[in-house]
Amino acid sequence: MKTGMSGIATDKSKIFVATLFVVVCLLALSIRIRLVDSYHVGDLTHFFSFSETLFGRNHFDYYSRELESGAIFTYAHLPLFPYMLSPVLAVIQGLGYPDIWAVKVLVYFADIAVALTLYKLAMRNGLKEIQAVVVAAMWLFCPWVIDSSAMQGHVVSFAVLFSLLGLLSDRRGWMAGIWWGLAVATRSEFLFPAMLIGLQYAIHRKDLFKSFFMGGFAVFVVVVLPYVIRDFSGLSWAVFGHLQGRGDGLPIIWVFTRLTGLEMPDGLRGSFDWGLRIFVPLSIVIASFDKDSHKAFFKVGIVFTLSMMVVHSRYLLMPFAAGLAYGARPKLFMFSVLIYLCHASKMLDREIEYLLWFGLAIILYMSKLPLWNNMGAAFRSRV
Repeated sequence: MKTGMSGIATDKSKIFVATLFVVVCLLALSIRIRLVDSYHVGDLTHFFSFSETLFGRNHFDYYSRELESGAIFTYAHLPLFPYMLSPVLAVIQGLGYPDIWAVKVLVYFADIAVALTLYKLAMRNGLKEIQAVVVAAMWLFCPWVIDSSAMQGHVVSFAVLFSLLGLLSDRRGWMAGIWWGLAVATRSEFLFPAMLIGLQYAIHRKDLFKSFFMGGFAVFVVVVLPYVIRDFSGLSWAVFGHLQGRGDGLPIIWVFTRLTGLEMPDGLRGSFDWGLRIFVPLSIVIASFDKDSHKAFFKVGIVFTLSMMVVHSRYLLMPFAAGLAYGARPKLFMFSVLIYLCHASKMLDREIEYLLWFGLAIILYMSKLPLWNNMGAAFRSRV
């Protein structure tokens, strides 16, 4: 009898959690639907232009054509999203709705799917069901996420979705490789965590590394290789070249100058492209010694944030998602919620938030870091 009553109580609990999750998603959609017609005109122009050339004659010429035209800005990522957008855009146009609705349909789907994936990750990490719903809600109602997807119409949520599915599928190397390959093919900055995860497989999961590599390589062959063959210089200019030289000093530098009231020294002005090229790859190598892929992902995300020269909300979604994935465990749950509330409520100035990120980065890298411990142990054994 008790077993039967316990089963009924469990069923009611599951129904309640499922209902709560649906309500959270509907509230998040209600916010997004009101913003369905807003978007970042300059960037989304390239979404539509690229999508409309696909599946036609010479559609592999898109990157080379942009380079030859002398465009200042172009489609600045690998071409997976236009492939996803093209059929949806054709349907939306056929129904007579605005083009932006095609982007928003995909982006809103990605936002909800990320929330569901975070819920599953949180449950796998040991959180209770209600706590897992809170983690999902933190993603859906984060100001960065709403601004990036609902207002600007950017597609970072898809890259986040693919990367989190890669974490969720980490016991199947080939599937994780496919998911991480799709993430990079959607947004090029996801190359950094993807490289980290690849190193982790090479160091800690040697039996799965080959299948992981083959999964990622398959995505490259299907999605990217045709453009590499057609015009590698056009592709590299679009994805990397035209973005060089932007910004004026690293954010962490101008944080200190603003807080102290000092002027930015001339020697620290200008582009800091080298910061991203040095600090993030170095963080990848260091974090790869950590067996916890969630924590390692979070470390690289923090360094990526500190090394950016131009800080837009869409650039912050990758490290934010990494933080949620890492913080979705019993010992870190309340800490993650407090950090989230401080950000979402705008309690702290932007400069103070950056200083907190800086301090957090130092703590994560210098406290019980496996690399330092391994080096110290090796030194002591030789002595």
